[in-house]
Amino acid sequence: MKKKEKLIKSLKVAVHALEADIVHYKWTEQSSCNCGVVSQAVLGISSLEIKKKIDSMITDLVEKKRDAKKIKEDEHAYDTTWKNMVKFNCSITGKTSVQILRDLQEAGLAMEDICHLEYLENPAILARTNIPITGIITERKKVGTKKVKTKTGLFSSKIEEVPIYEKVSRTVKNHLVPLYYSEKTNLIKYLKAWIGILEEASVEVKSDSTKQTMQEELLKAVSGEDYETAAKIRDRIAVTD
Repeated sequence: MKKKEKLIKSLKVAVHALEADIVHYKWTEQSSCNCGVVSQAVLGISSLEIKKKIDSMITDLVEKKRDAKKIKEDEHAYDTTWKNMVKFNCSITGKTSVQILRDLQEAGLAMEDICHLEYLENPAILARTNIPITGIITERKKVGTKKVKTKTGLFSSKIEEVPIYEKVSRTVKNHLVPLYYSEKTNLIKYLKAWIGILEEASVEVKSDSTKQTMQEELLKAVSGEDYETAAKIRDRIAVTD
């Protein structure tokens, strides 16, 4: 069975488990979030086994986050997410020495699929999901700095400048509902849309093809192990960005 067929079958298993409520789903738990549930279906193992397999990567990120906090770097760059697990454990070519990531690749999941899956952000899939949208977005924005005295020793201290952040809201057209990616119903919609794209016959990407079509064909090419076509489509998408 080709990777594409394996992936479609696994995604259908995940959808059934989610709809029948026979799998624990919680976005804040790495073994039961979007990537965790799909990994269970793809590899045929439990959430406990997933947890054991990713434990070392989680520990590594926790340590990186602790170090970043000490030297006043952006600690959020090391949040314990699947996206960061891929980022810090895969080369630029997507190759990895981490067994669970290699197993997922072998079963049909590209590393970019995992990164998109965590936040349900592949644009080609999202366009087919009918996930609710809103016109308001709230962001954490740096608005200035302030001086803070920090203790450096028993009788010594120093003055440092630290950033000040505020939540800022703005109006955006067709923006997705905040935290939409953490809702089980939206994960189900996303997986069904993904399956729908993969089950369709491939079409030739032409000079006048829409970006949506190119993104859909990229998903098919990668899952079908047609990496030469995938590379050409990526180049075409890059030109249209």
